[in-house]
Amino acid sequence: MLKEKIKIEKEREDVLSKLNKFLIKYPNCIYANLLLGDINLLDQKYALSKKYFLKSMAIDPRNVYTLFNLGILYNLEKKYDSSVLFFRTAAKLKTSGGFVLDKNRNLEKVTSYPTFDVEYSEIVYNDAISSYYANYFSDALAEFNYCISAEKNLKECYYLRALIYLKKKEIQLACQDFKLAKSNGNLKAEASLEEYCKE
Repeated sequence: MLKEKIKIEKEREDVLSKLNKFLIKYPNCIYANLLLGDINLLDQKYALSKKYFLKSMAIDPRNVYTLFNLGILYNLEKKYDSSVLFFRTAAKLKTSGGFVLDKNRNLEKVTSYPTFDVEYSEIVYNDAISSYYANYFSDALAEFNYCISAEKNLKECYYLRALIYLKKKEIQLACQDFKLAKSNGNLKAEASLEEYCKE
């Protein structure tokens, strides 16, 4: 087991070294910047990750994957206004004429560079969370409604929508959502039902 871990770590370091050398030679390669952004995000090296995603954005400011990941990074830093801005820019680029451009369909109309893809509902879900923590409750409510209709992360959407209803003093709606969150596996919902929904 230890030998396997050492082998994986050595291979990982080798990949990182090659990517960094490649970027020295080809600094405007968006794929290399995106990969390094991803790797550092997974390693929780957020400053380094942001460096590579910002470089990707400088290369192609309309790259949905880049904008989405910058939204994630700013959310992790609790800079929710910036997070919302990046998520909404990404979401806007994923729509055209009222249609959602998912699964890499028609993305050549969005950006001139090859791009990794992010599902529209994933962008909206993360925007809803950032909007909630930025106290944009009306926006968050509309976005959670969309995610619920798309059956995206139901246990979290119902729970956070219930918290918004609580803030709006709509207790009955909040309790309905706490029940739905619980039925979808949200462990916090049961305690909320006990606290707010005693009959």
